[in-house]
Amino acid sequence: MGFPSHDICSTKENWTASTDVSGGTPGRMNSVDAVVIDVTGPKLLSASAVSSDTLIVCFDEPISLAFASQLGSYFVTGGVLAFASATPLEPDYACIQLALTSPMIPGLLYTLEVSGLEDCSGNPIAVGSQTPFVLNPPLVRGNLVINEILADPTPQVALPGEQFVEVYNRTSNYLDLNGLKLNSDIIGPGIVAPNGYILLVDESFTDQFDSLGTLAPIQGMNTFTQSAYTLTLKFPNDDVMDEVSYNSSIVTGK
Repeated sequence: MGFPSHDICSTKENWTASTDVSGGTPGRMNSVDAVVIDVTGPKLLSASAVSSDTLIVCFDEPISLAFASQLGSYFVTGGVLAFASATPLEPDYACIQLALTSPMIPGLLYTLEVSGLEDCSGNPIAVGSQTPFVLNPPLVRGNLVINEILADPTPQVALPGEQFVEVYNRTSNYLDLNGLKLNSDIIGPGIVAPNGYILLVDESFTDQFDSLGTLAPIQGMNTFTQSAYTLTLKFPNDDVMDEVSYNSSIVTGK
């Protein structure tokens, strides 16, 4: 594998397989070496509360250090929260840690607006970039339950031809599933409304499910069998939040 040496903003996405017939180019210029021109601004991906006064904001590429620490680039809708510091996080500076001047209220939905940031190629973030975030209250077993499972997406009818798990929020609070687990898979950022539903899907297929409701992506989501399987929704420490077992008769209705 190799990456373009001319790209000063190289991240893991810029690595690719060597095209050299010998399989590699030790001591020579990479076979994939090229001038990479970046003309796309950074995209705001998520904001996650890691404590009552700390927020981690992530983008799809590194943010220029000349802009990342500017507090004026971060604003919570309504001005209900203010930031004391903004710290770019190593190794690639694609995430920023924001320290708050006052604590968040658990279970309350906030919206973060970001402006004035640039990637290291000088491309600005889009105007109006925003994302919701929430500080979870203490969770107990049964707050979130597995409500629906698509184990056999074939033959495809009206739904995407991929597996999903639907989770129902039984509480009166907004909840972020980020960091929870489905079996051994770590769930990414996804906020479910009070008494609302959210779909757990492989992050590669989120575009197929966007129109169906709120999503929480899972990187490299393990597939589950159609004949017999147990799905367990877990806390980060692997304690059980909810668990469902099924067999082929339940899947097929026969």
